Amino acid sequence: MAVANPQRDFQVIEKEDAKEAMEYVQKHGVSNLSTYLQHKIEQWKEVAINIGIVGEAGVGKSSFINTVRNLNGDDEGAAPVGVVETTTEPTPYPHPFNSKVIFWDLPGVGTLRYPKEYYLEAIGVERYDFFVILSDRRFTSHDGWLAEMLLQRKKPFFFVRTKFDEAIEDKSEIDPEVIRHKIVTDAHRSLKALKLKNCQIYVISNFEPDSFEFPILMDSIFMTLPDLKSQAMVFTLGTFCHSVIKEKKTFLKSRIWKVATLSAAGGAIPIPGLDIGVDITLLVFETKFYLEQFGLDDDSMTHLAERTGTTVDYYKDAIIKSRSILLARGGITSTIKGIILKQALKDCPRKFLKWIPFIGSVVNAATSFGTTYYFLDKLIEDLSTDAHSVLDRVTQRQVGNATRID
Repeated sequence: MAVANPQRDFQVIEKEDAKEAMEYVQKHGVSNLSTYLQHKIEQWKEVAINIGIVGEAGVGKSSFINTVRNLNGDDEGAAPVGVVETTTEPTPYPHPFNSKVIFWDLPGVGTLRYPKEYYLEAIGVERYDFFVILSDRRFTSHDGWLAEMLLQRKKPFFFVRTKFDEAIEDKSEIDPEVIRHKIVTDAHRSLKALKLKNCQIYVISNFEPDSFEFPILMDSIFMTLPDLKSQAMVFTLGTFCHSVIKEKKTFLKSRIWKVATLSAAGGAIPIPGLDIGVDITLLVFETKFYLEQFGLDDDSMTHLAERTGTTVDYYKDAIIKSRSILLARGGITSTIKGIILKQALKDCPRKFLKWIPFIGSVVNAATSFGTTYYFLDKLIEDLSTDAHSVLDRVTQRQVGNATRID
């Protein structure tokens, strides 16, 4: 897997971000810049996202909800799994990392309790940002009716065919791509009969979220959501597929300039051996946040090992790039200072002033900004690379070892 060159020219700030920040400074003054940037950094935490999960009994709704929440079926707070219909009313399952992101297990369309004529009102259709419509066979007339109603209301939805792992196991002598093509063709045929054309079908396994079209589904969801909601979704989800890790890297990099500006604008403390100052407290906070995001902090690694039935060391052995940070037991501050000291002479020129004219009058602003930016950019590259490596080990254990109860 290619890793970006840390010596490249930094594309530090998007034009829209720079314009917005400049307008803020012109209106409120540079002294209030830190408050503005801190709000922009934390803004994603204020965003609520509601996702409706729809499907008949046994199609894998609960397993899907548990997978995207990084839970096994027997974990505390997991959606109950089983072939008997257990959903009698809309049931919320908040994500353990962020309670504002909620996956709703919705009852099926057209039951005695939820006939079509009352269904949308009963589930509170306007509440949801998007819907995932699941089936483990062909999509039904009820699925088609729901999709039509959602189209009328301009609500995004995704048709998902589950249990692809079982389909290829049942026909092991046939090329999986041939099986997938037939599944998609049959699904399109059934949806066309329901007057739905050009709908994408995502063929997935709830037990192998980094395989088949689960990553493509996640990418489509991220692209469908507005930017701030997409960021909130990405930062909330665990690293269960490579596409999520890539999106985390993108969004984390987009906030570096804000953190670097905060470090330069205030709270900068000189590092022994350097004629520059950085906000070490801020960098420690940001480093810990990155570790959580990439699932490389102690709690995440312990949970991962327990969930996959192995040891923490099994996954830590896959970590190469960020080993010094991860092994900094109780000394992460000293470790960060040491890394910055080594990096200081590489790329911290005053060219960064052209990106941050609103703090250009701050003493040592350019070098502080550049030092912080370089450190965080390199850290994200290293952590994301290691997160991909850890996920590869997870996938190796998952394939063929999952207990399938939908």
